[in-house]
Amino acid sequence: MHITRSARTGRARSNVGCADGALATVTAERSDVQAAAKADRRRGVLGADRRADIEKKLYDGSVTATKDLLALQEESKHLADRQNAMEDDELELMEQLEEIEARVDSANAECETTRQAITAKQTELEIALEEVDAQVVTNEAARAEAATVVPTELLVRYEQLRGDMGGVAVARLVSNSCSGCHLSLSAVEADKMKHLPDDAVVTCDSCGRILIR
Repeated sequence: MHITRSARTGRARSNVGCADGALATVTAERSDVQAAAKADRRRGVLGADRRADIEKKLYDGSVTATKDLLALQEESKHLADRQNAMEDDELELMEQLEEIEARVDSANAECETTRQAITAKQTELEIALEEVDAQVVTNEAARAEAATVVPTELLVRYEQLRGDMGGVAVARLVSNSCSGCHLSLSAVEADKMKHLPDDAVVTCDSCGRILIR
C-alpha cells in the first residue's frame, strides 16, 4: 500500500502546485504594476517639487535676465506636460492593477477550491485504502486457514508455480483448454483426465498450471 499512498500524494501535490503556480504568476504581475505605479508617483513628486521651485523663482524677483526667465518658463511647461503624461500613465496602471487584483482573487479562489477538493479526495482514498488493508488481512487469514488442509507437497508446488507463472498457479479447464495458457490439451491427456478421481491433482501439459476441472 505504500506505493499507492506515495502515488496519491504525488498527484495531490502536483495539482496544488499547478494552482499555486498560476497564483504566483499573477501575483508577480501585480507586484510589477505596483512597482511601476510607485516609481511614477515618486517621479511625479520630484517633478512637482521642481516645478514649484521654478514658479517661485519666476515671481520672487531672484531671476531677472530675460534669457533665464524664458528657460525657466520652458522648463516649467515641460514639467507640466510630463506631469500630465505621468498622471495618465498612473491611471492606466491603476486600471491594470484593478484587473490583476480580480485575477489574483480568482487564482486564490481556484487554489482554495483545488485544495479542498484534494483534501476531500485524500480522505476518500484513505478510507478506501483502510478498507483494502482490512480486506487484505481478512484474505490472508482465510488463505492461511485454507492452506492448513492442503498437502505440504501440493502447497510447495503451488507456491513455485505462482512464482513461475506471474502469480497465477491455477487455471480452469474449459472445453479441454487451459484458461491460463489458452492451449488445448492433447486428446490422450484429456481422455486420461476423464478417468482420474475427482480429487486427483491434474496439471496442464503445456504451462504446468494446476487445473480445476
